[in-house]
Amino acid sequence: MCSMCYLGLEILSCCEEWILRLEGLFTILFALFAIWVLSNTPLDVKTLTPSEGAYCQQRLELDAKGSESPKIIPKEIFGALKDLSLWILVLILFYKRVSLFGLAYFTPSIVASFRYSANKTQLYTAPPFAMAFIVTVIAALISNKYRARGAVAFVATSLSVAGFAVFYTSKTVAVRYVSLHMLITGVYATAPCLIAWLSNHSAAHTRRATAVLWGSWLRILAFAAKFILALNCIMLVGIAVNILVLRWRNRVKIEKRGEILAGLEGMDDEEQYEVLGDRHPDFKYTL
Repeated sequence: MCSMCYLGLEILSCCEEWILRLEGLFTILFALFAIWVLSNTPLDVKTLTPSEGAYCQQRLELDAKGSESPKIIPKEIFGALKDLSLWILVLILFYKRVSLFGLAYFTPSIVASFRYSANKTQLYTAPPFAMAFIVTVIAALISNKYRARGAVAFVATSLSVAGFAVFYTSKTVAVRYVSLHMLITGVYATAPCLIAWLSNHSAAHTRRATAVLWGSWLRILAFAAKFILALNCIMLVGIAVNILVLRWRNRVKIEKRGEILAGLEGMDDEEQYEVLGDRHPDFKYTL
């Protein structure tokens, strides 16, 4: 939107000042709108009936089962860091952020290499991100409805790999611009699935907090972004491997339920969750 406004204001002097003012104005207005729209809990959502809000709240509490205790257990921190699946997800997130931030910062330079004017570069930079926004929301909704984080992330990453491949092999400006839509959409649509997957992967307060924190910590390494096709291919392999690992773990929980719960028979479900976390047989890893 700001890019189109910028193109329309080129007849004015000091266009650079206008684009900054417009960007700031839209950001402020959107933030004020978000304060009214976003709710702290499902019970506060204005578009839900009281019964719907209560149901959503109950689902959230069930998902967080065993994480009510604020105590940080050092043993669980190290236990989370020994989790193979966590490391796979952390590396996938690192590669994703390299591509994402590389595109976020350098897309205007890429579009400018098509030999457009400065104003048209501003304009043509916007559509790929507009498309990415729509597809990202759809991908997030699908992955949440079907609890298929890995599958949706795999499809989105495949789209970005195809976009990178077309971009690198094509010499036509039009084709490369279309491929830019593909790779930006694929990279951005992967983000919510992977971030939610990292949280869904762990249970109990300490293990989940450790997983989310560790995934965020490696993010700082991604700012020296140099996006290449290989990173997205590694993401594809990592996502596929993680799906297989989690599928195997879910099967083991069914087959060895008694062995996993051995010694915990005198505890209630909440106490068992507190001890075992995501290793509890009733905790199913999201694929």
